[in-house]
Amino acid sequence: MFIQTVDPSNPVLLFLHGGPGMPEFFLDTTHPTGLERHFTMAWWEQRGAGMSFSRDIPPESMTVERLVDDAIEVADYLRDRFGQDRIYLLAHSWGSFLGVQVAAKAPDRFHAYIGMGQVVHQLRSELLAHAHMVTAYRDRGDARMVRKLDAAPVTLTDGLSPAYMRLRDAAMHGLGIGTTRDMTSVVTGIFLPVWRSPAYTLREKVA
Repeated sequence: MFIQTVDPSNPVLLFLHGGPGMPEFFLDTTHPTGLERHFTMAWWEQRGAGMSFSRDIPPESMTVERLVDDAIEVADYLRDRFGQDRIYLLAHSWGSFLGVQVAAKAPDRFHAYIGMGQVVHQLRSELLAHAHMVTAYRDRGDARMVRKLDAAPVTLTDGLSPAYMRLRDAAMHGLGIGTTRDMTSVVTGIFLPVWRSPAYTLREKVA
């Protein structure tokens, strides 16, 4: 876990990253939030991800229930370390799926819960995203991509088609949609920033 603050007496803000399995602290180098000026920021890396990765983690422990309990344990550690009865909980994407469950299970630990890209009904979100991309590519005059998306359906009954899953990232990045604004590929948007991040050693990056 990475902790950033200009004043340890500031309110603690625990961040639950997305993925699953994609820590986001490295993005603070390229997209600094400035939150550490107002909070004691705790960038926890979830079980099996980033600095919490270990080949010795039992596969059967990789459950939503265990991750929710992990987050509560981390919150308790932070409350004790910084002497605060309650802290703030911020969660993004997959982290927000955990976050609402963490807040519901242990409401006495938190002042407030803040969800970014809150997961509510993922399949409906994919339906909306698919429709948005079809409209955006049609407005661009990209008939080829429109045909590809039309041939890669998303439905509430059948879910995400294999064709859509193969096309999804390329279609999103073609519109600058991704983990960050105007992201054009996983390589330039995620892999390269990770390699350039000063937060991790080379060994940690390749582990």
